[in-house]
Amino acid sequence: GVAERVQDVTLEDFVIDGNRANQSATTDEKKYGLYAEGDDIVFRRLTVRNCAGFGFDPHAFADSIPSTHMVIEDCEAYGNQLDGFVLDMVQNSTMARNYAHQNDRHGINLATTSAYVTISNCRSVNNLATGFSAQNGTHDITIQSCEFSNNAQEGMNLRAADGCMLSGNTVKENAGTGIDLRGADGATISGNTMTNNSFGTTGNSEILLDDYLADNSSNNLIRSNIITSASARSGVEELGLADYNRVETNTITVAAHHIVLIGAHSIQSGNILR
Repeated sequence: GVAERVQDVTLEDFVIDGNRANQSATTDEKKYGLYAEGDDIVFRRLTVRNCAGFGFDPHAFADSIPSTHMVIEDCEAYGNQLDGFVLDMVQNSTMARNYAHQNDRHGINLATTSAYVTISNCRSVNNLATGFSAQNGTHDITIQSCEFSNNAQEGMNLRAADGCMLSGNTVKENAGTGIDLRGADGATISGNTMTNNSFGTTGNSEILLDDYLADNSSNNLIRSNIITSASARSGVEELGLADYNRVETNTITVAAHHIVLIGAHSIQSGNILR
């Protein structure tokens, strides 16, 4: 019950190897590297690898009461069957200087109304889904000074995730869209460097604003990014019912379309198009 929640625990300086090669194919909570629900929990200088499930999984209690004040820093997750790091209904928490790579799904994944989380100076590379995912009502997330590269899907995917700040990140050479907003409102995407995402195909854009179910992407600000691609369909593109977005003072060098806005109230200004 709630009274049994873990509180004030610090775990430091060890490795968990999930021995995935010798586990059954079915994933369950017993095969995660680290699972926690509670408050004021610190994961520091830990490595979680080769688990037949998630690597790190800070989680809500009974999927209804958030875990709070989690600190995950200087940790590594790789070779896990699902996500390297997943924060599920985690609030008022920080991730710093973590490294997610070669996981079978997302490198870093925030889900189920996670909120007020700051992620800084992390790397998420060579994962088999996205480098970073925020979904299912996640909101008010800050992602700054991180690298998301060489992932098999999007570099960063925000799906039904509102009020997020993406600043100073390097997003490069992901197979899908660099930054993909799907039904995401009120995001600020500023000062990021986007390079050669959607590689090998013209089917994706460097930054995409699109619908998710009945929710459109609106009231987003895309400012002062450096966007370069030889193969992307567009530098910045709206689809579906996206509207009320602002695209300004970006430097965009693409071989195809620079900016494609279809919303009646969306505007662009001050961009350098090459």
